[in-house]
Amino acid sequence: MMIIEEALKFGKEALGSLPSPQFEAELLLSYLLKVNRSYLIAFPEKNLDETTITHYKSLLERRKNGEPFAYITGEREFYGLSLKVNQETLIPRDDTEVIVDAALALIPMKLDTPFSLIDLGTGSGTIALAIKSMRQDISVTAVDYYQETLEIAKQNAQNNQLEVHFTQSNWFENLPLASFDMIVSNPPYIDPIDHHLEGDGVKFEPKRALIADNRGLSDLFHLIESAPRYFKKSGWLLLEHGYDQREPLQQKMQECGYTQIHTLKDYGNNDRVTLGFYR
Repeated sequence: MMIIEEALKFGKEALGSLPSPQFEAELLLSYLLKVNRSYLIAFPEKNLDETTITHYKSLLERRKNGEPFAYITGEREFYGLSLKVNQETLIPRDDTEVIVDAALALIPMKLDTPFSLIDLGTGSGTIALAIKSMRQDISVTAVDYYQETLEIAKQNAQNNQLEVHFTQSNWFENLPLASFDMIVSNPPYIDPIDHHLEGDGVKFEPKRALIADNRGLSDLFHLIESAPRYFKKSGWLLLEHGYDQREPLQQKMQECGYTQIHTLKDYGNNDRVTLGFYR
């Protein structure tokens, strides 16, 4: 038998190698008990049964080994939405809010004609669903190459009661030409030899959604080169990318005829989203 106070002390010691072991232990125990963290503080003397303790120790071991909290719980909050995630999808990062905010700022407030946006490589549906949640009046299409990943995005749309169109496609392959007003994407952009791939949490995420050839630039370049054929007449292309990829992306956009090219910083003041207008 163990009480909450003892369980948290045990958890803090077990997760001692992590930056915030006390906080992590509280998160896991509150998730397991289906209570908020304030409950743990208010009732430190509450007894935990053996089944709960065994499950808690199992969760601690998974987190100690670097498995992300979102994979352990199977969900992640993003832009006010609760999203199902698993090892078929990347875990939504807070920095991805930057591309969502940028897209929303560029969509006209009043629409004279229907507005169509597409999210390429949607994963769990993060970007597409966040944008749709704020602009119910536009058409949003979400694309992914992997059907099992697309099914998770569909579930997230249903769970959040958002009407998004889903298409299985290898980037633009199965999409109609001249159909979109805005194209957004958070494609794979990490160099296959980048040491960050073995970092805490990242090693559990699908490599297919992380790495790209040509120092991480191959998919980004493909999107820049291909997008013009899929705009109705003109449109914005917004790409999330690595902190050190601004210059080659801006140069590629210039070569392909984009204008108004600029790059936005993320919350850590790193280059994160490059966008350009094609007419």
